[in-house]
Amino acid sequence: MWKKMIPILVSALLCTILATSVVGASKDATSPNDPDNISFETDKEQYTPNETIFLSLKNNSPYAISFGMPYAIDVLKDGKWQRTSLTDDLMFTQQILTLSPKETYDTAVDLNIFKDKLSPGYYRIVKLVHIGEKPVEIGAEFEIVKETFK
Repeated sequence: MWKKMIPILVSALLCTILATSVVGASKDATSPNDPDNISFETDKEQYTPNETIFLSLKNNSPYAISFGMPYAIDVLKDGKWQRTSLTDDLMFTQQILTLSPKETYDTAVDLNIFKDKLSPGYYRIVKLVHIGEKPVEIGAEFEIVKETFK
C-alpha cells in the first residue's frame, strides 16, 4: 500500500513546489511597489537659473499611484544627494492626485520663485509617490548652467 502512495505524494509535492514558484514569479514581475514602473522626467537636461522646468510623471505600472503637490529639491555634493532648503518657505495645497495605469501628470517649476538662485551644478526635484501602500521618493534630475548673455 505504501508503495502505491509514495508516487502520489511525490507528485503532489512537486506540483505544490512548481505552483508556488510560478505564483511567486508572477507576483514579483507585477509588484505594485516597484518604483521602476514610475518615470519622473524633466523636458530637457540643462537649465539656466531663471527658467521654468517642465516635468512629466508617468505611471507605467498596472496599478494606480497617488501623490501630493509638495516637492523638494536636492543638490549633488561630493557624489551624494543632499536636501536643500529652497522649498522650505513654499506653501503647497494639500490635495492628493491619483494616476491610473498609463496616465501622465504634467507640471512645472519656475526657478524664479526661490529666494535663493540655484548656482551651477546638478539638482533633482523630488516627490513622494505612493505605490500601493508603500511611499517611494522619485526624482527628476537636471543641471543648472550659467546664463550666457548674447
